[in-house]
Amino acid sequence: MTRAELTDAIRLRLGVSDSDSRMTTFIHSQLNTEYLRLAAEEALLEKTATLTTVAGNNVVDLPDDWQRTLQIIQGGVPLRPVTALEYADIDGAGSPRRVYFPQSPERILIAPAPSVSEAQGLTIIYVARPPALDADSDTPSALPVEYHDILVELVLIRAFLAEEDATLSQAAQINAQGLIDRLRAHTRMSGGEGVGKMVLPPVAARYGRAWS
Repeated sequence: MTRAELTDAIRLRLGVSDSDSRMTTFIHSQLNTEYLRLAAEEALLEKTATLTTVAGNNVVDLPDDWQRTLQIIQGGVPLRPVTALEYADIDGAGSPRRVYFPQSPERILIAPAPSVSEAQGLTIIYVARPPALDADSDTPSALPVEYHDILVELVLIRAFLAEEDATLSQAAQINAQGLIDRLRAHTRMSGGEGVGKMVLPPVAARYGRAWS
């Protein structure tokens, strides 16, 4: 589904017209917010990149589209993630094995500091932030097309709350969670796990309730 199609589906459920520019702006904003959250929480887009290390410098910048680190490797050996307290102790005393501390979404600190500069000093496997839905023709490509309607339900949770309709907001939340559970089952089976297991329909459908 394109952003335009997702927006129309949300408008239909809310009962608002396409002339309501204020609601359209709200929907577009929430679509991007929920898409990026879902990408981070469900690891929808995994990537590999190299990180530059600088001699004598503990700071290493992360990729611009970084959301979550899965693993950092140097010379085939994974670096061990540590807490701020562990990092402070190791940085002062030295360590036979390099470790890293996730200082912020933009950078990590490594210890011990590298002795030489390397343009490809580290390899990171990470969950990446997908491109935002900025145009009506854009699609949430990190999300399997069969599950694009998750975004509809997630946005409706917020939209119904904004309209002070807690009942419909809760219904959208039930539908969203049911679809997310199915997405997780799909992801497991796509990776070779759980073959032959039945994937249940959304919670609302299992109880024979139709939400409008």
